[in-house]
Amino acid sequence: MPQLITRLTHDVVFKFVFGSKGSEEPLRALLNALLERRPGERIEQVEIMNPGLGGAHLDDKHIILDVRARDERRGAYNIEVQVASERHFEKRATYYLTKIHAEQLHDGETITCGFRRGKACTASTC
Repeated sequence: MPQLITRLTHDVVFKFVFGSKGSEEPLRALLNALLERRPGERIEQVEIMNPGLGGAHLDDKHIILDVRARDERRGAYNIEVQVASERHFEKRATYYLTKIHAEQLHDGETITCGFRRGKACTASTC
């Protein structure tokens, strides 16, 4: 009988181990290790969220993240498995990040994010 051996870096396996209900503890440990969190800074609780990010309009691009989570401080996490070098990965990761940030805004809310040398940007929703 052949044995099936697969790697944790396989998308389906990774999503099952870290992104399914009941896998909050392994995901919390992975985030703390990857982010090198020290005592007092560690994530204590993590909520696994729906990995789908849809657009507000029918023609908007719909994306599905590998694992999407939020911690007790409302910090948002997108964990993507990227084994091979991909030419457009940085652009795709930036797109995902902006979608996650935009989704956290509520109608009429304004946020400010800082940049170097005192410059800042503002994002608002209507």
